[in-house]
Amino acid sequence: MRKSNYLSAIYIWLIASIAIVACGPAAQDNIPAARDTAIAIADTMRVTDEVYDTDTEYETLYIVVADTAKDYYILQRSMYALHKATGIVVDTMRRHYDEQKNKIVLAEDDEDEMYRGDYYPRRTAGTSLSLEYYSLYDNTGTTEDNIALVAGQYETRASADSLRALIAPHAPKIFVREAQMYTGCMH
Repeated sequence: MRKSNYLSAIYIWLIASIAIVACGPAAQDNIPAARDTAIAIADTMRVTDEVYDTDTEYETLYIVVADTAKDYYILQRSMYALHKATGIVVDTMRRHYDEQKNKIVLAEDDEDEMYRGDYYPRRTAGTSLSLEYYSLYDNTGTTEDNIALVAGQYETRASADSLRALIAPHAPKIFVREAQMYTGCMH
């Protein structure tokens, strides 16, 4: 081992040892502010759990739907044709159609252990093409197997209408739908 590598290893070990001793639980017990802050955070978490309100976890979004169908592969072809015609990015979120499960799912090796092999919806505002279950946006009895070719999700109707106007020559069935999207934690 070269002398510089040896000195670097000793230096890193020394700094890590000091940090562990200085920042460990015993050191924090001797500092009143650290102890008081930990208690305040614990109290806040307890209160938050008691008054948790899911109504604030929803956001109104305007969904630009280029088309709907029950056949995933028809919409997938339409999605890539729309991409080619408009240049709008396709974002599959690493999802695909699983023939055995008969649904859109995340890859089995996805980093999200909770949703891998299952459907996870697109929930944020922005412009990109994706295939989503239309029942996310319509709770008036739409069947779960109805799929939407989504071109964008926006916080304002004006933004959604602008994209609709841009895409309309390439997607004659396009429309904008107002939806209450759950934006809270899904884990």
